[in-house]
Amino acid sequence: MIGQTLSHYHITDHIMQGALGEVYPADDTTQNRQVLLKILSTKIRRDANRIRRIREDVEAAAKLSHPAMARIYGLEQRVDDTGLSIQFISMEYIRGQCLADRIPAEGLSLPLILAWFFAISDALVEAHRRNIIHRDIRPPLEP
Repeated sequence: MIGQTLSHYHITDHIMQGALGEVYPADDTTQNRQVLLKILSTKIRRDANRIRRIREDVEAAAKLSHPAMARIYGLEQRVDDTGLSIQFISMEYIRGQCLADRIPAEGLSLPLILAWFFAISDALVEAHRRNIIHRDIRPPLEP
Protein backbone atom coordinates (compact mmCIF):
# COMPACT_ATOMS: atom_id res chain seq x y z
CA MET A 1 0.00 0.00 0.00
CA ILE A 2 2.97 2.32 0.50
CA GLY A 3 2.97 4.90 -2.28
CA GLN A 4 -0.67 4.28 -3.19
CA THR A 5 -3.41 6.86 -2.99
CA LEU A 6 -6.65 5.96 -1.26
CA SER A 7 -9.26 8.65 -1.87
CA HIS A 8 -7.36 11.86 -1.01
CA TYR A 9 -4.84 10.09 1.23
CA HIS A 10 -1.35 9.31 -0.07
CA ILE A 11 0.04 6.41 1.98
CA THR A 12 3.62 7.07 3.02
CA ASP A 13 4.64 4.18 5.28
CA HIS A 14 3.47 1.10 7.19
CA ILE A 15 3.47 1.16 10.98
CA MET A 16 1.98 -2.11 12.16
CA GLN A 17 -0.62 -4.81 11.99
CA GLY A 18 -3.27 -3.90 14.58
CA ALA A 19 -6.34 -5.62 15.96
CA LEU A 20 -8.55 -4.16 13.23
CA GLY A 21 -6.11 -4.37 10.33
CA GLU A 22 -3.08 -2.55 8.94
CA VAL A 23 -2.01 0.87 10.19
CA TYR A 24 -0.46 3.44 7.83
CA PRO A 25 0.55 7.09 8.07
CA ALA A 26 -0.66 9.08 5.08
CA ASP A 27 -0.73 12.60 3.70
CA ASP A 28 -4.24 14.08 3.58
CA THR A 29 -3.96 16.06 0.35
CA THR A 30 -7.17 18.04 0.93
CA GLN A 31 -6.37 19.19 4.47
CA ASN A 32 -2.59 19.38 4.06
CA ARG A 33 -1.88 17.27 7.16
CA GLN A 34 -0.59 13.86 8.10
CA VAL A 35 -3.14 11.33 9.25
CA LEU A 36 -3.16 7.74 10.38
CA LEU A 37 -5.24 5.24 8.44
CA LYS A 38 -6.41 2.00 10.02
CA ILE A 39 -7.37 -0.14 7.04
CA LEU A 40 -9.82 -2.76 8.19
CA SER A 41 -8.95 -6.37 7.49
CA THR A 42 -10.95 -8.32 4.91
CA LYS A 43 -12.37 -10.50 7.68
CA ILE A 44 -13.73 -7.47 9.52
CA ARG A 45 -15.03 -5.82 6.34
CA ARG A 46 -17.09 -8.95 5.60
CA ASP A 47 -18.79 -8.86 9.03
CA ALA A 48 -21.75 -6.44 8.74
CA ASN A 49 -22.41 -6.46 12.50
CA ARG A 50 -18.79 -5.66 13.29
CA ILE A 51 -18.75 -2.84 10.72
CA ARG A 52 -21.95 -1.43 12.25
CA ARG A 53 -20.39 -1.46 15.72
CA ILE A 54 -17.16 0.10 14.44
CA ARG A 55 -19.13 2.82 12.64
CA GLU A 56 -21.05 3.60 15.84
CA ASP A 57 -17.81 3.72 17.85
CA VAL A 58 -16.10 5.95 15.29
CA GLU A 59 -19.04 8.35 15.09
CA ALA A 60 -19.13 8.64 18.88
CA ALA A 61 -15.36 8.98 19.29
CA ALA A 62 -15.19 11.61 16.53
CA LYS A 63 -17.14 13.94 18.84
CA LEU A 64 -14.38 13.87 21.47
CA SER A 65 -11.48 16.26 21.77
CA HIS A 66 -8.88 15.84 24.51
CA PRO A 67 -5.06 16.17 24.59
CA ALA A 68 -4.68 12.49 25.56
CA MET A 69 -6.88 11.19 22.73
CA ALA A 70 -6.11 10.85 19.08
CA ARG A 71 -8.80 12.72 17.13
CA ILE A 72 -10.95 10.44 15.00
CA TYR A 73 -11.95 11.90 11.63
CA GLY A 74 -14.21 9.13 10.36
CA LEU A 75 -14.84 5.71 8.87
CA GLU A 76 -14.50 5.85 5.12
CA GLN A 77 -14.92 3.48 2.21
CA ARG A 78 -13.02 3.92 -1.02
CA VAL A 79 -11.66 1.94 -3.92
CA ASP A 80 -7.88 1.58 -3.95
CA ASP A 81 -5.57 1.78 -6.97
CA THR A 82 -6.20 -1.90 -7.72
CA GLY A 83 -10.01 -1.59 -7.73
CA LEU A 84 -10.61 -3.21 -4.32
CA SER A 85 -13.17 -1.70 -1.96
CA ILE A 86 -11.49 -0.75 1.30
CA GLN A 87 -12.90 0.53 4.58
CA PHE A 88 -10.65 2.49 6.89
CA ILE A 89 -10.64 4.75 9.90
CA SER A 90 -8.93 8.09 9.43
CA MET A 91 -7.52 9.73 12.52
CA GLU A 92 -5.00 12.16 13.89
CA TYR A 93 -1.41 11.03 13.44
CA ILE A 94 0.55 11.63 16.62
CA ARG A 95 4.26 11.07 16.29
CA GLY A 96 5.81 9.29 19.17
CA GLN A 97 7.24 6.07 20.43
CA CYS A 98 5.71 2.78 21.32
CA LEU A 99 4.90 2.80 25.03
CA ALA A 100 7.22 -0.18 25.58
CA ASP A 101 10.09 1.87 24.12
CA ARG A 102 9.38 4.75 26.51
CA ILE A 103 9.70 2.66 29.65
CA PRO A 104 13.32 2.44 30.85
CA ALA A 105 14.77 -0.85 32.06
CA GLU A 106 14.74 0.42 35.64
CA GLY A 107 11.04 1.28 35.36
CA LEU A 108 9.18 4.55 35.51
CA SER A 109 9.58 7.18 38.16
CA LEU A 110 6.60 7.81 40.42
CA PRO A 111 6.11 11.39 39.12
CA LEU A 112 5.94 10.11 35.53
CA ILE A 113 3.58 7.27 36.48
CA LEU A 114 1.30 9.78 38.19
CA ALA A 115 1.47 12.26 35.30
CA TRP A 116 0.49 9.56 32.79
CA PHE A 117 -2.16 8.13 35.11
CA PHE A 118 -3.85 11.50 35.63
CA ALA A 119 -3.70 12.44 31.93
CA ILE A 120 -5.22 9.11 30.88
CA SER A 121 -7.78 9.22 33.70
CA ASP A 122 -8.82 12.72 32.66
CA ALA A 123 -9.33 11.51 29.10
CA LEU A 124 -11.39 8.55 30.29
CA VAL A 125 -13.54 10.81 32.45
CA GLU A 126 -14.22 13.03 29.43
CA ALA A 127 -15.18 10.05 27.27
CA HIS A 128 -17.29 8.38 29.95
CA ARG A 129 -19.02 11.67 30.73
CA ARG A 130 -20.35 11.41 27.18
CA ASN A 131 -21.04 7.64 27.50
CA ILE A 132 -18.30 6.84 24.99
CA ILE A 133 -15.67 4.11 25.08
CA HIS A 134 -12.53 5.37 23.33
CA ARG A 135 -9.82 2.91 22.30
CA ASP A 136 -6.97 5.26 21.39
CA ILE A 137 -6.02 6.90 24.66
CA ARG A 138 -2.32 7.41 25.31
CA PRO A 139 -0.07 9.08 27.85
CA PRO A 140 1.03 12.60 26.94
CA LEU A 141 4.06 12.89 24.69
CA GLU A 142 5.98 14.87 27.30
CA PRO A 143 5.97 14.14 31.06
